[in-house]
Amino acid sequence: MRQLAPNDDSGIASGASQNTPDDNPDESVAEKYLRLFRVIQDGEPTPEAFVYFEELVQLFCADIKDSLSNNSAPPRTVIYNGEDQIPTAEDAQAIQKLYKRNKKRAIREILKSLGDRCMIDVQTIYNFFSTAWGPALSDPTYYSEAEDGRVEVIDRPFTVKEVALKLKKADNTSPGPDRIKYFHWRQIDPTAKTLSTIFNLCHLQKNS
Repeated sequence: MRQLAPNDDSGIASGASQNTPDDNPDESVAEKYLRLFRVIQDGEPTPEAFVYFEELVQLFCADIKDSLSNNSAPPRTVIYNGEDQIPTAEDAQAIQKLYKRNKKRAIREILKSLGDRCMIDVQTIYNFFSTAWGPALSDPTYYSEAEDGRVEVIDRPFTVKEVALKLKKADNTSPGPDRIKYFHWRQIDPTAKTLSTIFNLCHLQKNS
């Protein structure tokens, strides 16, 4: 695992950098970083601490990608009539794995169809949705403003249970710049403890 020592002004105990996550080889990547994130969580929410936190998140993502590349098996091939072919819907095991990761793509593989393309010209579509989603005309005095105090949208820490539930139900959409999919997060951090700690650190810094 990559090493990162906190800045002296970060508000994090200097001894934290000595507690290297590599001490326990039985720990997963998520568990190793969870200990470091909790050290930040127990410290003062200073700007320097948040910079250290951001760098640690980047290292966490980099180690996740390294772990995935090291543990990934080569693509399985099936031989039909003496020729190697990429697994498709005819390969039951491959389609079952694909269905768990991306249901829509699995259905497309089974149906052998990409669907019909829209034949309406772009300008017609643009004009329609510009009107449908354009600014609405309404009377601002129709509804009276609430006088009671409003609660912030996020008024409490994220719980591990709700993060795990959202992660479990998340579709396997295209990944962001880090190239890590929801499927990978469920694989790397099945308990969602590390992710929930990261979310709460972001929330803590925003409100500090």
